[in-house]
Amino acid sequence: MRTSWIAVAAAVAGCLTGLGLTYLEVASVEDRFEASYVENVSDTQPEDNSQKGRAVVVGDQGFDFGTLEQDQSGTCTFKLRNESVMPLKVGLEGVSCGLCIQTELSDAEVPPGDEFEFDVNYTTHKDGPEFSEYAEVRTSDPKNPVIRFTITGYVTKMIRFSKREIVLGNISAGEDASANFRIFGFSDQPIEIVHHEFSDTQSAKFFQLELTPLELDDFKRESPRAKSAVQAKLSFTRGKPLGPLNQTLVITAKFGDETINGELTIRGTIVSDIMLIGGSDFISGQNLVKMRSIQSEVGHSTTLRIRVRGPFRDEVKLSVGEIDPADILKATLGEPTVVGKGYLYPLRIEVPPGAPSINRLGSQQGKVARVNIETTHPSAKQVPVYVSFAVD
Repeated sequence: MRTSWIAVAAAVAGCLTGLGLTYLEVASVEDRFEASYVENVSDTQPEDNSQKGRAVVVGDQGFDFGTLEQDQSGTCTFKLRNESVMPLKVGLEGVSCGLCIQTELSDAEVPPGDEFEFDVNYTTHKDGPEFSEYAEVRTSDPKNPVIRFTITGYVTKMIRFSKREIVLGNISAGEDASANFRIFGFSDQPIEIVHHEFSDTQSAKFFQLELTPLELDDFKRESPRAKSAVQAKLSFTRGKPLGPLNQTLVITAKFGDETINGELTIRGTIVSDIMLIGGSDFISGQNLVKMRSIQSEVGHSTTLRIRVRGPFRDEVKLSVGEIDPADILKATLGEPTVVGKGYLYPLRIEVPPGAPSINRLGSQQGKVARVNIETTHPSAKQVPVYVSFAVD
């Protein structure tokens, strides 16, 4: 019995000893863990960016030059402020157009609380009309390592036409023609057309120009950057001789005390009231149809159009006249159709199957064939149609 109590006492003493040792070990570990935890917190704290400068844009980050003329220069200024207690380093990162943009921005250090400004000079070497470029600034601010400043604008002259040129096309000698266009002004002063003239004095008498000032709402959608505009109507009266028409309209405009000239090219061709129209085998300047070589057993045909315009279009009658060679070449006029301000007559020219061998190619072996179209027009009594062909 006594032995049992001794064993129990020994077990209890052992447990108490173990608990005491465990407490001492845990207490020492806790002390070391707390020291390690404090050190780890220090390592993960966010970096203090204020020690490297803080770049803030002062004012606008973009500049609109408005309207510049070709090869004209303009200058704008941008600003940065260092909003920190440490110096801010800045420098030029790059520009979008080395030919157009010039700046003296170089590496610099901006003291705390100070502002830094630099100029950007832009020259309109590109055609435009709109341009958008930029200059980039490098900084020591980790949150803004590169800041982009943009420049925009519009390249044009102070006076601009809504069309590059006036193309009148083929104008019937007996008809009038007209074209509408607009003249835009890009100055803050309103445009005033004080004079106009036509450079070709021989045909100047056939032209007239009517000008009407426009309100802002009338043209703003068409040309948003224009400040003023004039509606122009160019009229061409009948009577000029047949042939090419090359004319230049010279406009003199005033913007306040400044005078600007602008030029607009006018092109066209004065043609007869009666005109032949053909396909790929027709040479209009020569009224020539090229049928070339034809197999006798097959034959060949082509169809032209005869356009009748002008003041006599309703009275003019057409008919097939003399044909050479009449025994081989055939020509037939169809019924006219109304097209625009005139009529189109189909003209079918044919070498029927079974035609004998012949050379009418316009060489030494044979002159070209011909079909005469007779008309009742007072000044175009006859329209010859030449045909080049050979039958094998």
